[in-house]
Amino acid sequence: MNIVTWLIGLRRRNKFAILLGMDGLAALIALALSMGMIGALGLPGVDIGFKALPIIAGTSFLTVFFGYRLGLHEIKLKYFALYGMGRSGMVAAGVALCFFVAARGFGLPFPDGFFVLYGLALYVLLVAQRFVALELLYTLYKMARTHRPVAIYGAGATGARLAADLKRHDKFVPVAFIDEDQGRVGSIAARLPIISPAQIEALVADHGVTTVFLAIPSLSATKATLISRRLRGYGLNVRSVPLLKEMQGDFTDLSVSNLNDPEVFVDRGRLGGAYRASLSDFDGKRALVTGAGGSIGSELCRQLIAGGVSHLTMFDQNEYALYQLDQELSDLIKVRGCKVTRVLGSVCDAALVRRVIAERSPQIIYHAAAYKHVPLVEENIVSGVSNNVLGTRIVAQIALELGVEQFVLVSSDKAVRPANVMGASKRMAELVVQDLATRSKTCRFSMVRFGNVLGSSGSVIPLFERQIQRGGPVTLTHPDMTRYFMSVPEAVTLVMLAGTYAKGGDVFVLDMGEPVRIRDLADQMIRAAGYSVRDAANPEGDIEIRITGIRPGEKLYEELLIGEGRVTTPHPKIMRAQEDYLSEIEVANMLRELQAAAATQDEATVRQLLLQRVVGYGVQAERNPQGAVLTGPAE
Repeated sequence: MNIVTWLIGLRRRNKFAILLGMDGLAALIALALSMGMIGALGLPGVDIGFKALPIIAGTSFLTVFFGYRLGLHEIKLKYFALYGMGRSGMVAAGVALCFFVAARGFGLPFPDGFFVLYGLALYVLLVAQRFVALELLYTLYKMARTHRPVAIYGAGATGARLAADLKRHDKFVPVAFIDEDQGRVGSIAARLPIISPAQIEALVADHGVTTVFLAIPSLSATKATLISRRLRGYGLNVRSVPLLKEMQGDFTDLSVSNLNDPEVFVDRGRLGGAYRASLSDFDGKRALVTGAGGSIGSELCRQLIAGGVSHLTMFDQNEYALYQLDQELSDLIKVRGCKVTRVLGSVCDAALVRRVIAERSPQIIYHAAAYKHVPLVEENIVSGVSNNVLGTRIVAQIALELGVEQFVLVSSDKAVRPANVMGASKRMAELVVQDLATRSKTCRFSMVRFGNVLGSSGSVIPLFERQIQRGGPVTLTHPDMTRYFMSVPEAVTLVMLAGTYAKGGDVFVLDMGEPVRIRDLADQMIRAAGYSVRDAANPEGDIEIRITGIRPGEKLYEELLIGEGRVTTPHPKIMRAQEDYLSEIEVANMLRELQAAAATQDEATVRQLLLQRVVGYGVQAERNPQGAVLTGPAE
């Protein structure tokens, strides 16, 4: 047992006794110091003799007594500061006054100035010994622990307070401040050097810093997000702290949280506690996720492991994405004790899909594998539709044949009256799953439809950020375009929860909140980065927002429902849509023709099938929320 462990393990009354004993000893040391300084200050010497011993002992007793009555021993060392210094002054003054009265009563020849000197010496010792003890404890604590070097972004009052709290934390030790104020750079704050953002790379290399705490309460959320993204470009983990007024002294009370980049641009409410209650639905289950390396697929894997699945199969055709996911989740996998199988291949490979499902026997399949980038799918119709429709058919059909209990298709709001091939292919995939649901007595099929996820590959926010970093222009396809947005973790949480409500053939629609005007988003991001928008009203601005025109297959705004009907579920952000579906014969004919067209790379036939079977696809005019009609490009 080392000294730190011993000190921490002491009972509270024992710690109080040590502090009070230190105060009593300080009274005797102060007396000795004062006696030694009398001559140096030109005061006459004093021969106190044995008759003064009771008074000397009394000063020690009074110091302990006054300190106890004023609660000096109860003030934690780390919070001593001004409050403790004030109480120490009251103790020293009280003891010096009592000493003066007693000395005069016993006729001791102390000069009047001696008592002032004694009071000051006692005050300095009472304060100094606590700061020395605190520093000693910090030193011992650091020697007994392995600390991770961190930096603090912002050398103001909040940063200084955070630095003080971090000194006693069992994981982190601050090594430097980072500040954009060049007037501060090169100086010292809280005994730490202040560097500029340009020196971050050297800081990482020299000190091995892996984490940076944002400690600037005046930052807007969007500005904090952009700083966070730049820091993460150096491979740093970024955390934020609350306002100084919200800090209650202890670092663990700071409510430090990982900054979630994109969400600050969209006001999303909390999910509530319903999801936690549903985690038992996954405990001990076996699950398979297709498209595991994608934005949605990877988060599905993460939450399934956290939810307690016993075995997870991660299926993806992108080798690097699958490798990255495996590395990212390795620690979580070890902690949760989950068995993981990694499968590299395409969902269109029926033999592979059948072997994997037969060998791993998943009880739940989340089918997130899809080609989703609108312009690319528009240019590669056969590949896009084959992957999104035929791949879904293969996985869902084999799941039904091999006794999988639940199948969830991750769909899209672009499947509603689609203006592009990608959306039409997702709606066709829904039709396939709806058809299988009508003939299944064992597997519960369902689909979950939602809008854009923030921060995913191809998301507009990373695109705008790159354009802003290059100095612009920021490109928009239409000034009035709107989109629904949701964070990846929230979307996946609701997808998993919706699956637990499935009865068979359900089309679930997630509450995406209010649509966001993309022009407003671009303007907000430019200003958050510290730039101004260059337009007719401000020709000297920094970055231009340029309108490029709507691309083929792009809609002015998105919808979530094909029909009007929807039914609530136990969760307020999940609705069940009431929508029509094709007959078994119609679906069979559609799939047969699609397979034949795909085999010969017949794009015209594939497009014609989409026009025939997907409601709303091919409509050339759509009305935006304000009532203006937008005419899109010819299909």
